[in-house]
Amino acid sequence: TEEGQSEAKSSGDGEEALVEAGGEEGHKKVTQVEKAYAFSLIGGVVIVMVLFYLVNWHDEDIRLNTWQTLSMTVSIFASVLIYGSFKVGIQESFGIFSEEGITYLNLAIFVTCLIGLQVLLYFLRGLQSET
Repeated sequence: TEEGQSEAKSSGDGEEALVEAGGEEGHKKVTQVEKAYAFSLIGGVVIVMVLFYLVNWHDEDIRLNTWQTLSMTVSIFASVLIYGSFKVGIQESFGIFSEEGITYLNLAIFVTCLIGLQVLLYFLRGLQSET
């Protein structure tokens, strides 16, 4: 086995060659993708820790602004998820797969949402003025 290790060391492959030769230093080389996943996971944990710290802050203004920011962020993510699901559902139902068809579908969804929200705001304004 010592000859196999010395051959693996001299082959120029470094640690990977030692793993193949069954060397004692059988550590796998970490790829860039694995590092990216690790840093993303650590970053997510740090963000959650900071959020817990901010929502339990002693100053009421910081807690209020933190909750408002969280609320807006969750609303944006939810709306993008709903829009994407709705769009894919319509695409699959009607078999719209051409680039031109998708463009018209996006336009139709936009106009429908715009008109719907304007009508909703009009009726909500009327309810607010009555109270």
